[in-house]
Amino acid sequence: MIRVDEAQANRSSRTEDDWKLICVTGMMRTGSSALTRGLASLGLELGSQVQKSEQGVNPTGFWEDACTYDALHRVYRSIGLGEHMSAEAGNIPLDRWDRPKVRAIARRLASYLKEFHRQSPGRICAIKNPSIGRLIPFWQQVMEQTQCSDRYIVTIRSPAAVAASCRRAWNFPPELSYALWIQFTLGAMIPATLGRPTIAIDYDELILDPAASLRRIALWAGIPFTPDVQDAVNIFTGRFIRRELRHFAGSDGMSVPPPATQMYELLRQAAKSGESLETAPFQCRWRDMESLASQYTKNLHLLDEARRKPLAKRLYWRSHSAVKDSITRLQARAAGRLK
Repeated sequence: MIRVDEAQANRSSRTEDDWKLICVTGMMRTGSSALTRGLASLGLELGSQVQKSEQGVNPTGFWEDACTYDALHRVYRSIGLGEHMSAEAGNIPLDRWDRPKVRAIARRLASYLKEFHRQSPGRICAIKNPSIGRLIPFWQQVMEQTQCSDRYIVTIRSPAAVAASCRRAWNFPPELSYALWIQFTLGAMIPATLGRPTIAIDYDELILDPAASLRRIALWAGIPFTPDVQDAVNIFTGRFIRRELRHFAGSDGMSVPPPATQMYELLRQAAKSGESLETAPFQCRWRDMESLASQYTKNLHLLDEARRKPLAKRLYWRSHSAVKDSITRLQARAAGRLK
């Protein structure tokens, strides 16, 4: 599991009078894109460089800030983890976060976020990226330098539904999806353990009643739910929330590891009740989940090795076939059969 320097994280003099930055994080395929677009209807500033949609993966848009996305992926490479969907991201040695290149990326991203805020005076800003939770030691460096009042929304969804969705989008084996679900969620919860305001939003609840989820966020973030906001929420609900895009729901009979099931149930109950995740009662229950999950996140390199072998084999045969095709075309052209 990712650890952070708690003393560093608590040195900040951030107050609620500082500019607010809401960070949307959590496992992929948990509705963070739809939720982030919903935040725009509450009047939050998402920036002008959001990632575009991708058919078959996210047809209504990712709503991720492109500069933040690029910075986080450069961090993956800088800490020696070239592939962000690797299962090993939770076991990065602490000294790698102090590398000069990582700290340089943090400075540049902090400057960018401060400029992002300056261009949106009086508005709450929002940044969405699942990798925030995987790169918390880096993200804490950025937050310290921006001096913003950071808040967190953790998006959750049934681990089995996420596994089914990841298989459909990227052909992930269930074991990898469950390991990623646990790691992304554990990382996303670290700001709450450090006392930063955090809530959970359940994807299924968002799809069934988006207005209720957005009202809860507005109350939590101190955003007046004016008639204009209500109208914007109605437009969002009508144009962007499409239930037919939710291809998977519930467990569907899949065998889910106990840590993922228990973590999800605890967070789902908090989402339904509106409980804040940084409170002492919730954190007391969450510590038991962290202990249970830590046993599951050992030897994650075995999952990566199992995934890389068939991937390498596919790449080999693709390149082998491409070479054979090229030779065949050259031979046909030399024989005059192909112009």
